[in-house]
Amino acid sequence: MIRKILTKRHYRQLSILLLTTLVVGCAVKLQPISNQEILDVALTDQQLIYDSQEPIDQPLSLSQAMARSLKYNLENRVTLVEEALSNRSLDLVKTDMLPQLAASAGYLDRSNVDASRSVSVLSGQESLEPSTSQDRQRNNADIRFTWNLLDFGVNYLQAQQDADRFLVTQSTRKKTMLRLLDQVRFSYWRAVAMQSMSDQLQLVSSRVNTTLLNLEQTRAEQLRTPIAVLNDIRTLLETQQQLERVRQSINQAQVQLSTLVNMPPSSEIQVVTPSLLTPPITVTDDMEELEMYALSHSSEYTTQMYNVRIDQLESRKGLMRLFPGLEFSYGENYNSNSFLWNDQWGEAGIRITGDITQLIYSGRIKAYGKVKEQLAQTRRLAINMAVVANVHLTWQDYNNALRSLDYARLLSDIDQEISQLTANAATSRAGSESEAIQNELRAFRSEMERMLSYAEMQGAYGSLMVSLGFDPVPENYQTMTVDELANYLEQQFQQWAEEVAVVDVERSDAKAG
Repeated sequence: MIRKILTKRHYRQLSILLLTTLVVGCAVKLQPISNQEILDVALTDQQLIYDSQEPIDQPLSLSQAMARSLKYNLENRVTLVEEALSNRSLDLVKTDMLPQLAASAGYLDRSNVDASRSVSVLSGQESLEPSTSQDRQRNNADIRFTWNLLDFGVNYLQAQQDADRFLVTQSTRKKTMLRLLDQVRFSYWRAVAMQSMSDQLQLVSSRVNTTLLNLEQTRAEQLRTPIAVLNDIRTLLETQQQLERVRQSINQAQVQLSTLVNMPPSSEIQVVTPSLLTPPITVTDDMEELEMYALSHSSEYTTQMYNVRIDQLESRKGLMRLFPGLEFSYGENYNSNSFLWNDQWGEAGIRITGDITQLIYSGRIKAYGKVKEQLAQTRRLAINMAVVANVHLTWQDYNNALRSLDYARLLSDIDQEISQLTANAATSRAGSESEAIQNELRAFRSEMERMLSYAEMQGAYGSLMVSLGFDPVPENYQTMTVDELANYLEQQFQQWAEEVAVVDVERSDAKAG
């Protein structure tokens, strides 16, 4: 029976099909990436990372470092691409609301005639000879326009959800940029502290090495008791160890700042070291005002409000799918079959579709949607509390940093004076060289602590601004040069500081009145 059905032509076509399948299946081979290919890609990526950047030809100010991080930092670039992708996704969803217009064309070729015979239902006898109404070879084509009312409604709600998701992406980008600026602020002032102390570090380290050589000579000549000399040597070795830790901190500060501004980690970035540190900014202690400002500008709180809307729309989508779909269609058709009386024709239709079984679960769908909305609202309340708590914590951290800075200044002044007195005594031979170095090291460490406390204060101030949601970045910052963006950021920070100071003065005047 099979041999009757399969003609020579069928055998040939089947053999070609099997051979093609076998060849394609065996053609897939493992192609591991070689080390040289990985190296080539890595070198290309290295060029792409630092390509199209404005060169650094002068010491960086804080605003310039922030501007470079916004324009060139790779993490910030990722959020920009994610935002662009979210915008494209929104455009695609909008097209889903449009009517569907589909076209198709094809060619058919049978190996034999498509014929049929007729048999009488009553007698069971053949009533007609085998006949056909189709050509063995024929072309067909159609173009069809369809529009489903239910799909339109669901896609419309989907478009609204994607619009909110796009706004969520913008809020995420804002949060990323604010955290980036906060990191740059702290790393910049750490670099300032380290670079300003590097020269003094070299002087102290050189004096320690010279004194160690003198002590070794004293020990060899036995001019002092061995225990006294060994104690001095041990003290100086501990001093060298502490200096080495400071030197490592200087290198780490350089790497952190270089990474944030998208420069090679091995590059030495010079920063503007101010001769006089600016005094800290007074921030109002009107916590209710700060809380309201933070809630109205917080990206996390805004994001959760968008998520509530997204979940509400998702519930509406679930309920909408319970309704039957109403579909309208119209098409133009063509068929080259010579037996057709009309080889071209139009066709219009209307159809109602729906899944009746979904009605059984309508109560569960409604309950699920309601619980999901309640969860989103509960999260919003939790974030509200978290934003308010973060404002209090960062405000407290900032004020603690101010007090720590005051103590660090006092200790630095005292240790500087002690070091000077000890140095004078050592010069007049009234004190030992080891003691003078120890006091000089203590003064160096106190000054370093003062500089680092200032960096901590600046970092706490930046964290306070992040918790309040202050956003100094313009929408068109990518089109601005580094200097233009740096000047804009500096103006925004100065204006915000003045507004905070004005609020504080007005509140103090009101209390005094």
